[in-house]
Amino acid sequence: MRRKGFSPSLPLSGFAAMILVATLTSSFAFSQTEFVIHNFKSGDDGAEPNATLLADKAGNLYGTTTLGGGSASCGLRHGAPEGCGTVFEVTPPAAGGHWTEKILYAFAGPVDGLQPVGGLAFDEAGDLYGTTVTGGSGGAGTVFQLKPPASGGAWTFSVIHNLTFSNNGYAVYPVVDKLGDVYFEEPAGGSGLGAVSQLTPPAAEGGAWTYRQLYVFKGQPDGLLPIGTLNFDKAGNLYGITDGGGSANHGTVFELVRPATRSGTWTEKVLYAFQGIPDGAAPYSGVIIDTAGNLYGTTVDGGVNNPAFDGDGTVFELSPPSETGGAWTEAVLYSFQGATDGKLPYAPLVRDNDGNLFGTTITNTVFELSPPTEAGGSWTETTLFDFPSPAHDGGSEFFGGLTFHLPSRSTLYGATPAGGSADDGVIFGLVP
Repeated sequence: MRRKGFSPSLPLSGFAAMILVATLTSSFAFSQTEFVIHNFKSGDDGAEPNATLLADKAGNLYGTTTLGGGSASCGLRHGAPEGCGTVFEVTPPAAGGHWTEKILYAFAGPVDGLQPVGGLAFDEAGDLYGTTVTGGSGGAGTVFQLKPPASGGAWTFSVIHNLTFSNNGYAVYPVVDKLGDVYFEEPAGGSGLGAVSQLTPPAAEGGAWTYRQLYVFKGQPDGLLPIGTLNFDKAGNLYGITDGGGSANHGTVFELVRPATRSGTWTEKVLYAFQGIPDGAAPYSGVIIDTAGNLYGTTVDGGVNNPAFDGDGTVFELSPPSETGGAWTEAVLYSFQGATDGKLPYAPLVRDNDGNLFGTTITNTVFELSPPTEAGGSWTETTLFDFPSPAHDGGSEFFGGLTFHLPSRSTLYGATPAGGSADDGVIFGLVP
């Protein structure tokens, strides 16, 4: 799954002196409790969940599957209708017992969209938003809304925007602000190098949503192929990554500064351009933000290990400047070591209240990074779980990240696109 085109042989003459490639310790802790809460079975059920799960305050989990749902218009799988994808909910048992899975919507294609690869987002009213990467009236996917029923009954599905190949391209992870505006990255939008876009809800129920592109990428120096998750800071500014481009063509971390008015112009800033080995390269999953405004993320390539194959990937931190107009400081917190602890961390990170970071690698490991106990110390990486049995546990090519069970935050949940009893993927829990 390693992408080509981001050569580690590019000159590092502009390498920032502030890069800190820490010498870190790594350990294993396979005594964690892992359990499967749902095996996907295709047919009327879903198949191939690729995205990070979304948790509500009651502890229910929501997600998408790329296939499944029973529609015959998307071919066959295991001799039955393959389906065009689903949106699902899994509900924890009241006391003991089994989790309950419910399909909230099964895509029929092509009008409503096909293949919801990305994740979901809630608005303040509890409505769900997501995207598909193909289908719709423009053929390049849809942005959709699912409204919960008042009591029981079915969720109400509607397409709020049709993406087109001419100026949009596909979209993946949406986010929603307090005003109900929906934001998403379009990796192939704008002039073909990517865009960040906004959908504003109509003044009256049933009206048309207003679409506009907030920023169109140019490749260099601002980056290309924006993908993964967007995140807000306390002021409502947006942060994300581009998988390529930037000054060294290894990707960027960017900020979109919110204007004073809702219809104003957003301002884009490149916070950091990755330099390649021994720095990170090719970020894929977006960034998360802590209470101090530090950003954390992963790069699929780069790091100090396995340079002949572009590196095994990193976890990085970006710290804001101490004074207005200063430069952000980037540090590589950990370089993956391949065979011993996994490689290629495609998925986003999640952070607990103690500052520990949790994530997954495409080679089926779940890891934890713990902050140093004293100033200037090294972060410690622990492999929490290495999926040993795809036939039972799943654990095949993690593209999605982990989600804490709310409100207790005592258990991590995730999904794998393959493995399980029907080899259609699983939802699993892990007590760290």
